[in-house]
Amino acid sequence: MKRRAFTITELIAAMVVLALVVAATIPIVRKKMEKVSYSQYWMGYNTTVEIAKNLSGDDCVFKFDDGADNSLCLYDNDGANFCNYIKDKFNTAEYNCALGNATDSSDFTNPHITLSNGLRLFIGSGFKELFPDAESENDKTGYKIYVDINGSKGKGILWEDVFPFYILKSGKVLAGYPSDAEIGGNNNEYLSVNVLYDDFSSGKRVVKILQSNMNYRQAMCATGMIKSATYCGGITVLPVCNNLESDCRLKVKSPIKIF
Repeated sequence: MKRRAFTITELIAAMVVLALVVAATIPIVRKKMEKVSYSQYWMGYNTTVEIAKNLSGDDCVFKFDDGADNSLCLYDNDGANFCNYIKDKFNTAEYNCALGNATDSSDFTNPHITLSNGLRLFIGSGFKELFPDAESENDKTGYKIYVDINGSKGKGILWEDVFPFYILKSGKVLAGYPSDAEIGGNNNEYLSVNVLYDDFSSGKRVVKILQSNMNYRQAMCATGMIKSATYCGGITVLPVCNNLESDCRLKVKSPIKIF
């Protein structure tokens, strides 16, 4: 029996259907890829938080080179010493602490530290003044690091897969952001935060959500956890958070797993 060939009309119809399927699939795939990037950013943030927790209990890490005798302090204000401190405390795959400090204009090719989880760290500075207008003395100074969230698989481009974080002497972590775009700490897709507070209006303590799905910068500034015009710009503290009894605090939400 002779098989009938497809007509031109049938072939065109099939191609149109295929094109529609592809067109519908591309946004879904792109959205999934964005979610993966946000998950990696969240991992970079959490890694920075873990570094901060280790540093906060070590006075030697937070010390200016002020002319005093710091010879017994292994980790004063030098970026290389800070690098050595991190590689000694965490599971490190590779390191090169002899590299110069990274800046926003670095090519982010050769990291100071590659962690076992694949994240690559670039030391932005030794201990120095970062936010001189901060209300708290312990929020003025600290370290700056850049985290390559895609590791060796990424492009090593600032604000695309390399993001800065600040570790303050107070132990707080600030997520960096560019002044001209909603990226990093300035976008709740990267870090989505709920602001919690204690409500005593019923006569007993009840934890409530004051604001939900804020970006990290908004949440840190609106709760008064950081008071710095350099970081916060025009964001003011929420009235409820001015009451110390309310104990406003952040709950950073983990990204939804899609695979």
